[in-house]
Amino acid sequence: MLPVHLIPNSIARFTYTGSTGRGLTTYSNDFLSRALETKHRLNVGGDIVDRETDNLSREWLPDDSYITDPQNAKNGTYFGGTIKRNANDESDGPYSNQYIAPDIVYQTAEESKNGSNNLGISWSVPVEKNTDHFLRLHFCDIFNVQSLLTTFILNIYDQLVISDLNSVIDVSTPYYYDFVVHSDGSGLLNVTVVPNTTVAQPKAFLNGLELMKVIESSGPIPLDSSDSNSKISLPVVVGSVVGGLVLVSVVVVLFIWISKIRKQKPVENSEWLPVRASAGGSSHSRLTDGTTIQGSPLPNINLGLKLSLLDLQFATENFDAKRIIGKGGFGNVYKGVLKNGMTVAVKRSEPGSGQGLPEFQAEIMVLSKIRHRHLVSLVGYCDERYEMILVYEYMEKGTLRDMLY
Repeated sequence: MLPVHLIPNSIARFTYTGSTGRGLTTYSNDFLSRALETKHRLNVGGDIVDRETDNLSREWLPDDSYITDPQNAKNGTYFGGTIKRNANDESDGPYSNQYIAPDIVYQTAEESKNGSNNLGISWSVPVEKNTDHFLRLHFCDIFNVQSLLTTFILNIYDQLVISDLNSVIDVSTPYYYDFVVHSDGSGLLNVTVVPNTTVAQPKAFLNGLELMKVIESSGPIPLDSSDSNSKISLPVVVGSVVGGLVLVSVVVVLFIWISKIRKQKPVENSEWLPVRASAGGSSHSRLTDGTTIQGSPLPNINLGLKLSLLDLQFATENFDAKRIIGKGGFGNVYKGVLKNGMTVAVKRSEPGSGQGLPEFQAEIMVLSKIRHRHLVSLVGYCDERYEMILVYEYMEKGTLRDMLY
């Protein structure tokens, strides 16, 4: 919710008359009923102010590209002191409270370079033609060390608006002026500050500028394609939507295609090197020799761990008895060496051991998911020709039983 006194209800209206008069009248006593569309918000003399810095999430842009006579202006020295707020949150001006503008806007300024020569600084910002705009100008004397009379002149469209704009109140105290300006047919709005050479401090300056279009009609605020900060056209919006839909469609088709390829991929003979849990990363590294596995009585439990019977016969010298390193209720355990040089323990089930296909399948499912530094890893399995073989990582120092007994 916006602060109550962020925008005044009664405001001075400026209409360019082309004469020596000031062109000021009262706009309305019900200005708050109008909608405002931000066109420009400038941190004069400073850098960009992001939305995180502003307590109302406003963005302030540098003014350099809007100065029409840069030879007359210079960036004032950054003011590192305290900005004195002489207004509470319910003040409606001219002093600036914390919601009107952040301190950083008042800590920088453009100042006249040659005040004694009566040279002013002008800004020209794009606007809609022949339309009411809300103009707010921010001032803060960050140049003097004590309160001195520093008056200067404010012109809009080269027409005098205020002849004694001053900061005599106090140094480093922010204040602002609001106007409703009816733009002319040029499509630009000009603001000028001119030093007053009759006073002791002939200096003119400006700290910030805000410009918003006044929308008289009720209903939703229309998008303005001429907004200098966000130029959005219908073709751009349509193109973005169509492009997004095409991208999503391509991703979906690619996903379906990859899924089909994976389903149709032939089973390969694979040897997998286990990686201990402490090493991180993937559980296995794959080495393929291209041998096709046939005659499996089991469903595809884990194709990545499947080894061929031929490879295991080679690793154990056709299950030579001299390769036996242990025996269990299910059968013998053989020491083997795979083609990649890895030493493994091969557990081969024997007929009548009591281990059936469901138990064999369950053991593969469980052991393939267990990884621990103190447990041997399941390297693979073989279920060809009614064989039920499990291949484990070989323990060089024997089992825990060997160590204890």
